[in-house]
Amino acid sequence: MKSPDSQSRPGAGGADMYYLFLAGSILSIIFAVYWQSVSLPFIQDDWGLIEFARTNGPLALIRSTIDPSNSFFYRPLAKGYLFLMYRVFGANPLPFHLAALAVHAFNAFLVALIVNRITRDRVIGFLTALIYAAAIAIHLDPLAWAV
Repeated sequence: MKSPDSQSRPGAGGADMYYLFLAGSILSIIFAVYWQSVSLPFIQDDWGLIEFARTNGPLALIRSTIDPSNSFFYRPLAKGYLFLMYRVFGANPLPFHLAALAVHAFNAFLVALIVNRITRDRVIGFLTALIYAAAIAIHLDPLAWAV
């Protein structure tokens, strides 16, 4: 017997399979293209933010968000993200890079959803998402940095 949800959505099984295939394809292409990025160390500005997270507590993070006058850049979200990641994982760059790749995969999935909505064509959405995910010339720098 079919569940009430599947009866109210004809063809829902096909949509579910499409999204599973899309997610698997995106993850596969990201792994194939960016697998070496997970072995990179922290680079450049990452070290300053790591040092801030290492030597300061949450109160200093809030203070630096409210009064950014002692900072070269005002990046409260990046600083907060790195602060939290450092508190959870320490100075191990692997989780930082894995989190960046997960965000990249999620963004590629969103690209597919947006293009599907605009074009009403799943093939175009699928191919656009794969091109976006694999665009190493565009995404390598952001994925190499922890923040």
